[in-house]
Amino acid sequence: MTGEDDGTAFPGTTGRRVEIDVVVSDGEVSAVEIKFHVNTGDLLLLMNKARWYEKQYGKISRLQVITPDIDARAMDYARKVGIEVSTIDLVDFYMSE
Repeated sequence: MTGEDDGTAFPGTTGRRVEIDVVVSDGEVSAVEIKFHVNTGDLLLLMNKARWYEKQYGKISRLQVITPDIDARAMDYARKVGIEVSTIDLVDFYMSE
């Protein structure tokens, strides 16, 4: 989903283009970020994107990050704020094929 922020989700950046991936299942809306490496800044960005989405379209049920690599600080922060983190070991993944 793509849209334009009015400056409330991203203060000081009126008109910023916002892209967010959402998954809707059984009436539940999830905001999902898929990245190779995740740090705390990426989590903050996801939270801002979710705030923008909620202002435009309604409540997000959960935030989720899918990544093979996440900083320890980012993992701690995700747990603290309730962002679900899904990881995969790429070596095991490719070796199993």
